[in-house]
Formats: sequence, C-alpha cells, structure tokens
Amino acid sequence: MPSSERQSRIALVGFMGSGKTTVGRALAGLLGFPFIDLDAAIENAAGKRISAIFAEEGEGAFRVRETEALRSLASRGEGEVLACGGGVVVSETNRRLLAAEFIAVWLDVPFGELMDRLSAEAERAARPLLNSERYREEAEALFRAREPLYREASRFTYRWKANESPADAASAIAEMLASASES
Repeated sequence: MPSSERQSRIALVGFMGSGKTTVGRALAGLLGFPFIDLDAAIENAAGKRISAIFAEEGEGAFRVRETEALRSLASRGEGEVLACGGGVVVSETNRRLLAAEFIAVWLDVPFGELMDRLSAEAERAARPLLNSERYREEAEALFRAREPLYREASRFTYRWKANESPADAASAIAEMLASASES
C-alpha cells in the first residue's frame, strides 16, 4: 500500500476507559478525517449490542466479528480515525493488521485513573468484562496482560497527563503524528 494511505489511517488502542472514542472524535475533527468506532461498526453489522453478542454468543464469537470488522476497515484505503475496542489486541491477527495497515497509537492511561473513570455502576454495566463483583481485580489482570500487546501493536504511545482534556490529548497526538511524518 502507498505510505500516504497508511499515513491517513489512524487506530487508537488502549484499555477500556482510556478515551479512545472521545479522543478519537476530537482527533478526527482536527485531521478532517471520518471517525469510526470499531465496536459501533460491529454492532451495526450484527444488529445487536456488544453486550448481547457476549451474552448470546460468547467472547470468542465477538472476537471473530471484531477481526472481520477490522479487516474490512483496513481494506477500505480511506483516511480515518478508528477507535478500537480495548481487547482488539488480544488477537495476533489484529495486532498484525494494526501494525501493517494503520498508524496505531496506544492511549496509555494509568490503571488507577482507568478505574476512576470506570467505577460508576452504569459504566460497568455497559462493559461486559466489568460485570462482576470482583471487577477491579479482574480489570487489573486484563490490564496487565494487555499492556505488552498494546505496546506491540502500536507505532506510537501517548501517555495521558492529569487534567488534560480530550481536545488537548488529540492535539498532542496530531502533533506527534505530524512530527513523525516529517522525519
């Protein structure tokens, strides 16, 4: 693929609650690209919510759908900012797709901050992997297991800064990407 096509496809990865959707929308606006939420694309294709896919078909079936959606988006050849689900990196196929077809940026947010963002009951209810009494311990185990996978799948890491707005984060990421394309 011509490098300009790859340069125009940006994928944000990171743990649930890291701000991929919020920062992704802001980044897409700054860059003049369409914004795509991978989970929303999966829901549209399936005709049901992610939580229903998990409940009715299991996580394995969801991951198959996730890979199909990512592969489809990677083949489009259009500029976009893609917010991936937190577990997209679990699949080696997905990590390879992200590395080969996108400029993947890991939104690296400390675990304590993530738990602050995800601790509300309504937030936990919307996320199938947090529907447990032991959600904090389970989330930390997932977070620790996925950290090296985010690193492997990503070309860049954006480390969250306290009190930074999503717009500020998007601007910093846009600057990081612009600097990299100039070198």
